Amino acid sequence: LLPVEYYTSEPGQIGQRNQGISLLMESTRLVATMDDDTVFKKNSVTEIIKFWNSVEPETAGVGFNIVGHPPNRHTWLRGIFVASNPEPGRVLKSGINTSITNLNQNLRTEWLTGGATVWRQDILKRFEHREIRSKWSIGEDLIFSYPIGQKFPLYVCSSANLETEELELKNLTINHHIYRGKAQYLWLL
Repeated sequence: LLPVEYYTSEPGQIGQRNQGISLLMESTRLVATMDDDTVFKKNSVTEIIKFWNSVEPETAGVGFNIVGHPPNRHTWLRGIFVASNPEPGRVLKSGINTSITNLNQNLRTEWLTGGATVWRQDILKRFEHREIRSKWSIGEDLIFSYPIGQKFPLYVCSSANLETEELELKNLTINHHIYRGKAQYLWLL
C-alpha cells in the first residue's frame, strides 16, 4: 500500500515544486518532479531506480526518457546560427537547448526537464527556485537545471520511458501563437 497525500497550490511548476520540497521529510533521499500529463510505461520506475543505483553518488538528477517526441535533430544550417547541435542534451551559446527525448541509450546531459526527473532532495534544497510569474514557463527547467549540471552529473535513463500528452497546437489562435513565440524568446534570452 502506497500512502498518498494530496495538496493544492497555485498553477506553476516552480511554486508547486517549492511547496512539495517544503513538505518533504529529511529521510527522503530522492524526489520525482512530474508534470500532470505524464503516462509511465511498464517498468519505467524500476528502470530509473536501477539506473540511480549504477551512477556515481554525486549525481544530482536522472530524467525519464520521454518517448513519442522526436529525437534531437541537427542541420548544418541551423548549426551555423547556433540553433542546433548533433549531440542531444547540450545547451548552446545561443541559449537554445538540444532535445533529450526519445533516446536509444543513456545520456549524460547538461540539463533536465522539470516535469519528468528524479532529483536528490539535498540538491533541490540547495539550489534556489525563484518563481517567475508567467502563463507559460517554457525554459524554466533549463534555467533551473543547467547551473546544477555545471557542478553535478545529470543523466537521462533511456530505459525509463514515459509519454506526455501534447497540447493541441492546431486549436490555438494566432494571438496565442504570437504570445508563445515571444515568451519562448524571452525565457531563452
